Amino acid sequence: MAVGETTWIVGLVVFILLERRTPVATLAWIFGLVLLPGLGIPVYLFLGPRRLRRKKLHYKDKRLAVTRALADVRARMPAGDGTRLATIGERLQHTPVSTATKLVVHHEGDSLYDRVIESIDAAKEHVHVEYYIYEADTQGARLRDALVRARGRGVEVRILVDAVGSPSARAGFFAPLIEAGGHFQRFLPPKLGIVWTRFFNFRTHRKIVIVDGVRGFTGGMNWSSCHSARDSGESAWRDTQVELEGQVVADLQRTFLENWVYSGGDSPTTAKYFPPCEAGTELVQILRSGPDREVFPIHAFFVSAITMARERVLLTTPYLVPDATTLYALKTAALRGVRVDILVPLRGDSRMVSAAARSYFEELMDAGCRIFTYDPCMLHAKLLVVDEDLATIGTANFDNRSFRLNFEVMAVLYGATQATALAAQFEKDITRATKVARRDLHRESLAMRLFESGARLFSPLM
Repeated sequence: MAVGETTWIVGLVVFILLERRTPVATLAWIFGLVLLPGLGIPVYLFLGPRRLRRKKLHYKDKRLAVTRALADVRARMPAGDGTRLATIGERLQHTPVSTATKLVVHHEGDSLYDRVIESIDAAKEHVHVEYYIYEADTQGARLRDALVRARGRGVEVRILVDAVGSPSARAGFFAPLIEAGGHFQRFLPPKLGIVWTRFFNFRTHRKIVIVDGVRGFTGGMNWSSCHSARDSGESAWRDTQVELEGQVVADLQRTFLENWVYSGGDSPTTAKYFPPCEAGTELVQILRSGPDREVFPIHAFFVSAITMARERVLLTTPYLVPDATTLYALKTAALRGVRVDILVPLRGDSRMVSAAARSYFEELMDAGCRIFTYDPCMLHAKLLVVDEDLATIGTANFDNRSFRLNFEVMAVLYGATQATALAAQFEKDITRATKVARRDLHRESLAMRLFESGARLFSPLM
């Protein structure tokens, strides 16, 4: 018995070591498999790196197929100017800085939803939609009906929703659109049902709408009545989305197509989906990230931007669960004298994530960071402003799940105009927030501190 158990343990250790993951992840899997052999093996086979590797290879094949199909189209697109940070996207995913002829930032769900519906109602060629959370509620029906109207005019419609994030948005809900000739796909439907796979990895956390290849939307807002003050009143979530027109929309289009083709959809990669656009004055770079890559562009960008900051770092995020690298970047920026202000929700939509986030507060504050909790409602915006000429709006939270485990997209805005505007919005938001005081952290009960510390152990999964 002892010989068999020893052989079992040694075999598992060798097996995990050969995966060459990070030391923390390697030790976590070893302890899990050794201590829970009956449960550990099935979990590892279903959630572990080998399963992810199979999906990564399949996704990479689809991504390369889209890249090859778009080679001729992209060759005709002018490359934009860039900065030192822009080389991250250029080197890791061959996406240079592009331009936008129009850039509008929406901080309210109703204004964004109205603009999207208006754009779809004016569409002439095609509409592409991708959401992590698409609710079959009042707002969901409103968007679906706009897509049906577009199909009635002969407009091509493709909509992709994440199967785990959008459990209510199924084929039955989209039946009017499908019957009208629209295309509908679910991203990686779970094989064992939603209940058992709600926290599984490899989700598309992106929020993208593209109209005629010339107008695009992305940011933190999903499509749900919780973002609408008309439907939810004062409890409507505070979020941010960016509306873009011009050449940069081609990079959003490509981002959508990679997930669409991977999900079993057709391959709409002809030139009509990438119409010629005039060069604009707004410099924008689209960064996309996902578990199909060995290096993660959004994570690399965040670390580099914060590390290079000289004056200020303004971070808005609903989930503050940094890894060692991003935590070190924030702390050292503050220690250098950079103003580092972080805005998080007072009450998040996940008690476990909120507890894990609070476990980092004192450490960050010791380094000189200021942390504010947004009081009125759920804060869901994902924004970063660095110094006077850099800002980002995207779908990625400040956590490992967004950095490494899910598909994300982010618009990097270069120039003082947008950085100044988003910094002003940050200042407006903190007038409705409370600065976290050290005495408040020290007043927490032992049970709460233990819960926060325990939640922190699960940070790599959040």
